[in-house]
Amino acid sequence: MDIMPPEPERIESFIDPKLIDKVRSSPKSRSNIELDLFLVPTPVREGEGRPLLPYMLLSVDARNGVIIGQSLLTADPSLQVMWSGVPQRVLGQLLEAGQLPSEITVRSGVLPDLLRPLATMGIKVKSARHLAKLDSAKNSLLDFLSQGPGGA
Repeated sequence: MDIMPPEPERIESFIDPKLIDKVRSSPKSRSNIELDLFLVPTPVREGEGRPLLPYMLLSVDARNGVIIGQSLLTADPSLQVMWSGVPQRVLGQLLEAGQLPSEITVRSGVLPDLLRPLATMGIKVKSARHLAKLDSAKNSLLDFLSQGPGGA
């Protein structure tokens, strides 16, 4: 018997309308941002619950590798709830850094779909397999975290 794969789950994201207005009224730059969402292999404990592996939402300037923003996210209560908050987090990072790029390059996966609403604000989102500046920042971060408390 052939079993049909389940329909992909639709992720509804919410972006605060005030944040959208700020983005639309802010000047855009010609910069390109590299952005990725990845699992961090360092468990965190929230309250008395079980430890969770957090995700890092990391954005860097594609020209010089300067970190634009970083946010730790947890898949609590679910991965879909976490994903639904990603567009607002990205916009918050960009506004806080004072950088509204003309383009954001992400690794393929769920990010292109999640960031689709940014296109209506004049920010182009494209996918790439290799993100040189982001990978450098990510590797430095993961090396630091792997040293544990007190460093090496």
